[in-house]
Amino acid sequence: MQGQRRGQPLPPGRADSHRRARPAGPAPGAPRPARARGRRAKPVTVGPVTRWVAATLAPVATRPEAIRALRAVAIGLAGLFLLASAALADRYLHRGIERGDERPYVVHPAGRPPAANVDLLDLSAAQLDAAAAALQAAGIRIVRQSFAWSEIEPGPGQYVWDRHDALLDALEPRGIAVLAVLHRSPDWARAGAARGFPDAPPADNAAYAAFVERTGRHFGPRVRYYQIWDLPNLPDRWGGAAVDPADYAALLAQGANAVRQGAPGAAVVLAEFAPAPPDGVVTDLDLLDGVYRAGAAAFFDIVAARVDGGDHAPTDRLVGADRQNLGRATLFRDRMLRWNDQATPIWATRYGWRTGDGGVSPAEQARFAVGGLRRAAAEWPWMGTMFAGDLVPNAAAAESGNVLLPDGQPAPLLAALGDHAQETAGVAGVGYLPGSAPTVTYEGGWVNQDLGEGFRTTTEVGAVATLRFRGSGLIATLRFGPQAGILAGTIDGEPLPGQTVENGTGRLDLESSLQARDIPIRLVDGLDPDAIHELRLSLAAPGELTVGPLIVVREIPFLWPVATLAAGAALLLFVAVREGAYLVARLAGHLRDDRAPALDLRPSLPHLPDWRPSRRA
Repeated sequence: MQGQRRGQPLPPGRADSHRRARPAGPAPGAPRPARARGRRAKPVTVGPVTRWVAATLAPVATRPEAIRALRAVAIGLAGLFLLASAALADRYLHRGIERGDERPYVVHPAGRPPAANVDLLDLSAAQLDAAAAALQAAGIRIVRQSFAWSEIEPGPGQYVWDRHDALLDALEPRGIAVLAVLHRSPDWARAGAARGFPDAPPADNAAYAAFVERTGRHFGPRVRYYQIWDLPNLPDRWGGAAVDPADYAALLAQGANAVRQGAPGAAVVLAEFAPAPPDGVVTDLDLLDGVYRAGAAAFFDIVAARVDGGDHAPTDRLVGADRQNLGRATLFRDRMLRWNDQATPIWATRYGWRTGDGGVSPAEQARFAVGGLRRAAAEWPWMGTMFAGDLVPNAAAAESGNVLLPDGQPAPLLAALGDHAQETAGVAGVGYLPGSAPTVTYEGGWVNQDLGEGFRTTTEVGAVATLRFRGSGLIATLRFGPQAGILAGTIDGEPLPGQTVENGTGRLDLESSLQARDIPIRLVDGLDPDAIHELRLSLAAPGELTVGPLIVVREIPFLWPVATLAAGAALLLFVAVREGAYLVARLAGHLRDDRAPALDLRPSLPHLPDWRPSRRA
């Protein structure tokens, strides 16, 4: 059967099938459906920024390479943001915090005993004795007292010691040391234009040096700490002028040399600088920089810092030069580290919170002061003695920062300091402790080796050295040598970990055929940093046991937020680098383009001729 030729009509049955079907209209006479009525949609107004973004991204949307590049950049920026957040979190949470085992070690000449500012020279003998008793009951072991040049040497070569001798007579029997502030020049030693101010530098620094040396010789070992001047960056304490750091450095150098000549072994404390002097006057931090810049670092043993808590709790970790809080003390440490001075301790020579207008309540003042002491002991091995409050017998001081009320009774601040001193008595904080530190106690026959770091040696079996401390670990310097014996140690009544256990103690054989060597050994780690622990070291067998410096260590707290942010940043940066590397490889032709036609690996078949026979018409 042949196919249908063109022009021939289709059969009737097939013609209908080739016609296009049309939708049936309404029946004749039926009403037409009503048209839908409604509001026309208002055209969307597109702003110029939107049009620019659309025009910019339109070519990108058609290029996969551009899309991948934008994705890599976005992921990389997100990773950098997390990395910056981790750095900021680390700075916020850990600024000033140190483990305690950083070298060179910070050595505190007085340990970290409770201390207070006082002004006791105007008290009667009975009042002075009562004040000394109150200080002793509160656990105060150092007081900061003005030793005014104008009162001690009212005329050239004329010295008056009576009141200062009486002060030391009242404090010494109670075990209270004195930091003497040597300031307030007499009129005869000033330049003419500087007379009439509360304080002024001398016209000749040699006159001040002579006074300092004479004072050191008079008091001898009764006074072991001298502070060279007070608040020199306040104009009324510097003859009405703004201090030049080089001028104070010159005064400091002569005063320090005089102290070391008149009272060998006494510590020289840098002057306390005002945190917020008047406009145009150098700040405390800049003055500290100026002292270092003038090359005067060799003329002080301790840096002084005035630490005002403002109205912030001691846990406040925001730090700024203009923000008055406890954490501002870390800025002093930062400046010292810039000058490569890591070993010099800092004393907070005036520390606390003020009450009254703009201050805190007396209860908060007491609570904050104790909280600040705890934070410093746990986190700042570079912070030494902190002198809290004032002991001034007048009502104005009692309303602000006094530790005694006008009637002589302890203020809430002094009571809180006393409770804290009793709680922490004999407990070491984080940092370096020479073997002679007061927190290290010895039972039995121990001999001082006089090696400068308090090495103690015993040959008595059963002699014990004990240390109570707060920290997460402890390092002890032990002497190994041919004469050394066996160390027996416990921590909180349990054998030292990692050592041979015998009779409930951890044993460590210190005998060595080599020359005697002093080696720091990490005895314990992983302790609760907020609990009080007790270490006991004793000689278990005949031989020698020599114990040197001890180092209380505390692991850095609050690491998980920083670690989480840093891990997220590392992951995002890895993905961004991977995307970028993939894109570079694609553009360089090392990887196949996904848009190219796929390669057909199947072989093509040969074309066969049509073998079918033709049909007859």
